[in-house]
Amino acid sequence: MIQQSFTIIAEGGMINFLLMTVGVGLFGTFTAYLTLQFVGR
Repeated sequence: MIQQSFTIIAEGGMINFLLMTVGVGLFGTFTAYLTLQFVGR
């Protein structure tokens, strides 16, 4: 019972970690794009 709950929590943590990584990557790319557009002018 305890082991099963721990597995579910661990999987949720991995999913949250992946979502955070993708979110930060997209945000960084978007910020860099805006910066290039601003500096390009």
